[in-house]
Order: sequence, then C-alpha cells, then structure tokens
Amino acid sequence: MLIEKNIRDDIALLTLNRPERRNALGTAMMTELAGHLVNVTKDSTIRAIVLSGSDDAFSAGSDLKELAELDTAGMAEHEAGTAAVVRKLMTCPLPVIAAVEGYALGGGCALAMACDIVVASESARMAMPEVANGWIPPWGLMAIRRRCTDIQARQFIWGAEACDVQELVAKGLVDKACAPGTAVDTALSIADKLAQLPPASVASTKRFFADAAQAESDDARSSQMFKENGITEAAQVTFEKFSRKGIAK
Repeated sequence: MLIEKNIRDDIALLTLNRPERRNALGTAMMTELAGHLVNVTKDSTIRAIVLSGSDDAFSAGSDLKELAELDTAGMAEHEAGTAAVVRKLMTCPLPVIAAVEGYALGGGCALAMACDIVVASESARMAMPEVANGWIPPWGLMAIRRRCTDIQARQFIWGAEACDVQELVAKGLVDKACAPGTAVDTALSIADKLAQLPPASVASTKRFFADAAQAESDDARSSQMFKENGITEAAQVTFEKFSRKGIAK
C-alpha cells in the first residue's frame, strides 16, 4: 500500500508510504492518492484531511529513477500526471493540512505547499533542488508563489539548500513550526478545529481562493520549460545518475 488511510473521527489521515524511496512521487503513488482524494471527498462524515509521510520523511520529490527511464516528452507527461493530482488536492472542498517531518524536497516540497496549511517540524528539510539539477520545477510553482512574494518564491526555487523552517514561517511558505516528531499531532489538532466549522462555508471559502485555471496554465507553462531544460547537458548528467541505461534523446 503506497498510501495509508486512517480515519480519526471526522479527519482522514493520508500517509505517503514508500519509505524505501523516501516516499518519492511515482505514478502508482499519485494514482492511489487521487483515488483516496475522490473517496474521502465523497464521504460526508469527513471534514478535513491531514497529509503526512512515513518513516520520518514527507517526500523526497518526484521519482527520478522512474523519470530516468523515459525520454524528455515522457518525463513531461509523467510530471503532468502528478500535477493534475496535486491540483485536485488544491481544489477539493475539504481543508488539507500537510504534516512535514524530515525531507520535503522538490515535488515533495511543492506538494506540501499546495496544501491549505503547512505544519513542519523544526528539524524538517524543505528545498527545491530542481534548478541545481538542471531544470525548472515542472509543476507546483503557483502553490509556492501564492504563499509569498514573487521575489521570495524565485529565491526559494533557485536555492538548492534546505531552508531553516523558522525562516520559511517568516516568509509564509510554512504556516506553523513544531517540535520534531509532533507534526502529525499538530496538524490533527488544527484539522480538528477546522472540522468543527460548517462544511459548506469552509468549502466555499476554499473554492473562492482556489484558482484552478491559473494553476493549470502555470503548470502547462512550466512543463514546456521543463521539456526544454530536459535536453540540456546539466539535466542529462543528473538523470544519468538515476538510470543504468541513461536517457533517450
């Protein structure tokens, strides 16, 4: 099972469960996550979602080993599928709280920031290493830029080093820092308060602030840039590290 689902009263706790790959976002995992989002949203007893990762990590990001077996067009298609699932999370009517422990890198970081509220352990490591690897993040940029100024978003996306969580709180990229090992409990506490609110007005508020059309447009634009970056030498060198046979050009 790549996603563990636990129901705690009126809260669904979804846990990315692929510890051998630091919960990397592969095709199977994202398909499973999309299915859980549909089922949880249809369940009238569920009022909030907490998204976490297993084995002291949130997610190391897109599965580069899986991507490295594809040509550039295939990589873009793979990431477009991930982007579509993340947009479903952004536009689902339930509030979604990310509980981040350990690594949240690249796509894992963008996934967390696509949630309505981000709770992060003070020992968490959150960064966007894509630019240093040779390509623009192929999706999720709107989730980051809507949390801070464009200048701050650009600096964060350029930076290959993980940022201090308190610094991310100050910039608005993380909503609440907590002691190591308490991210899930802190997120559940927030979810419990949100679950007490009338669901229709909570959903309306989320719908008002969710710009699905803009997110899809931004993802399409960054996906095209990702394809262009994917044929560069820097990107090829990175992907070679994750594939025994290299990349088809």
